[in-house]
Amino acid sequence: MSSQTIFVVSPRHELRTRLCSLLEEHGYTVALIQSSVSATAILWEWPSPGVVLFSPIKPEGDIAPLLSVLTQDALLARHVYLAVMAEGHTLPRQVRDLLHGYDIPVFNLANDLDALLLEVAQVAGSTLPAEAASGARALSR
Repeated sequence: MSSQTIFVVSPRHELRTRLCSLLEEHGYTVALIQSSVSATAILWEWPSPGVVLFSPIKPEGDIAPLLSVLTQDALLARHVYLAVMAEGHTLPRQVRDLLHGYDIPVFNLANDLDALLLEVAQVAGSTLPAEAASGARALSR
């Protein structure tokens, strides 16, 4: 299993702890981050490309400015981002379309758990740094 840290970013405590438990059960080291502001600072300084699971629903509303920052800063764009929806929540179409435009897959914990774990395993594998460096799966628009 990868020794790579998986970042979980969400203002919702329940979502962070559920994802943490799930990922730790599968052998991952997990870093929990409550806010996108804190996550941006941590990810900017992180020494290597990482995998970031985040909630695309922000308490303050619009996610577009955050996605713009993630794509315009090379240190942030080198990470792989996966959007995760909590059970019982739906994503507005405009947010889903925006994430699709940035090539960020969206997973729902109620329906897509196996697919999420598979995607994490694939992007957290030993080839992630080479893929991220070459631009594969890197954020672009």
